[in-house]
Amino acid sequence: MKRKTQIDFSKKTISEAFFKLVKKYDFDKITISQIAAEAGVSRATFYRHFDSLESIVEYTSDSFIQDGLDKLSELKSPTLKDLIRWRLEIARDLRHLTDVEEHPDIKNILKMVSPERLQNFSHILDFTTPYKVTFNFAGFQAVISQWAKNGYKETVDEMCDIIAELIGDN
Repeated sequence: MKRKTQIDFSKKTISEAFFKLVKKYDFDKITISQIAAEAGVSRATFYRHFDSLESIVEYTSDSFIQDGLDKLSELKSPTLKDLIRWRLEIARDLRHLTDVEEHPDIKNILKMVSPERLQNFSHILDFTTPYKVTFNFAGFQAVISQWAKNGYKETVDEMCDIIAELIGDN
């Protein structure tokens, strides 16, 4: 396995183990040893890639944003619907994060890092007022959380249409 692929694999494995544990235990009760054991790696491997529980959440969030930027950069002129579709695909495909986003500690970490990362989409989203920034982060998230609670019954395209209708972008 090439070194970069091995590093990516280790980080992803550790991240998935962490999110699995967050579903079972309080955030502040989870230990590095538990994460390492769940991931099947040593504590040294954990610390080679992460320095805290918070850094796992940030890594996962960063990975999603980077994947989105890569995907959207392939489009000539991405639209709001493209951004909505991308975010819905993440929610559907990476349910372990969506399932724990309501956890208070994780929610606080994401509140700190997500709005600044959404600035990458300032050519699509309107960030001219704090209200719009809040809606662009929290409004999308509230709808996605409800979709998760409903078991992802609607397709990504159906949800894209629902959100576009909610924000008046038809």
